[in-house]
Amino acid sequence: MKLRRLIASFFLLGLFLCFGAPTRAASFYGKVIEIVDGDTIRIMSLNRPVKVKLVAIDAPEMNQSCGDVAKQHLLDLIFDKMVAVEYFGLSENGSIDGKVFLGEMDVAAQMVRDGVAWYDKSNASRLSEVERVRYADSEQAPRNEHRGIWEESKPVAPWDFRRGLIKSDSNQSAPGSSSKGAARSLTNEELGLEHFSQPGPRSSSTDKTRLGDSVASVVAKQLFKDGAISIIPNKASGVGLLPAGYDFYEAYDIRSEAIAVGHDVTFSVASATDPTVFSGLRILHLESDDFNPTRARWVDRTLLEPNSLAPNFKTKTVSASTDQLGQFVIARMDGVGIKNAHLVDLSVTTTASPERVQPGDDVRYTITIRNTGTYTATEVVLNNIIDMRLGVISATSPRGRANDHLNRMTL
Repeated sequence: MKLRRLIASFFLLGLFLCFGAPTRAASFYGKVIEIVDGDTIRIMSLNRPVKVKLVAIDAPEMNQSCGDVAKQHLLDLIFDKMVAVEYFGLSENGSIDGKVFLGEMDVAAQMVRDGVAWYDKSNASRLSEVERVRYADSEQAPRNEHRGIWEESKPVAPWDFRRGLIKSDSNQSAPGSSSKGAARSLTNEELGLEHFSQPGPRSSSTDKTRLGDSVASVVAKQLFKDGAISIIPNKASGVGLLPAGYDFYEAYDIRSEAIAVGHDVTFSVASATDPTVFSGLRILHLESDDFNPTRARWVDRTLLEPNSLAPNFKTKTVSASTDQLGQFVIARMDGVGIKNAHLVDLSVTTTASPERVQPGDDVRYTITIRNTGTYTATEVVLNNIIDMRLGVISATSPRGRANDHLNRMTL
């Protein structure tokens, strides 16, 4: 595949980019932020951590011989790098089951080829026939060369280790019934999609909302596994200080055992019979701070026009779109408080030329950030500013600091 070179600028920022691997069906992209063990990783995608189990391989357990070697090898391969995940569903240990690609490299096949993981035939149904042959050949090579886990005369396969069995034949194949745990209902916390909660007094399910008010619907944008939803009304004392210009109206703590990413949450606010009151309602969501993940902050996630879920006085509904569930506050905007608050008003525009790109062409991206507010903006972070499938060759900036992949910039 020929590379395309692109040139982008942030204010006067020159960027040289090249296209990565082509998009695969049912895929997402993200940065590897944790290596759990030799076949499980965590990826940060769209500002959320997602736990991924590499399909069709089984690495030694961490308390098994070579377990730490396999984990370190996987770390050396992909840690802190952008990868693509072609996912299929949930594995039995609570992760998303998927193929992980670093550019054109199939990471799981590489782990097998490097002699630090077994080809797991019992978990290979998603592989094509060609891929199965390639995985089997990838395992045979280090076996023959006595590399990695095959340095031992009788290495114990992870599925046998978990079952407490020791077989004398080093050519064992993965039994179809093997697994790392019995299938069961999985929670967002176990998958790594936990919502952010603020410490403080929690309300009980007996707390009342305003007459007729309720959570009307919670719709997942990507649903991996269905599960029960728990909705608990919250008191003002349980949400802490709200941003300047927002007054508490009512609140809910929404939890779910479903495995999902991205949610549209709609609230019925029948008590807001005054059009002026209703028009000032906004939905705040408690999230971790981009600068300090241990710190909580309220973010206005209200869906407004022209979105189809914009506030509707006729139906008395307001909606929000969030990556995760958690704590929500319906607040009234206080015009006087907002006027007196230190506000900034940022807008981001992007242009690219030329519009049509041929292999070898230069393309210039110009991303302009303007502040029309009355106060200076500080600690501004832009996330996902460049498609994750683009690989950055170099980046320089006199006005900001971009990370290596240019999917985050601090101004």
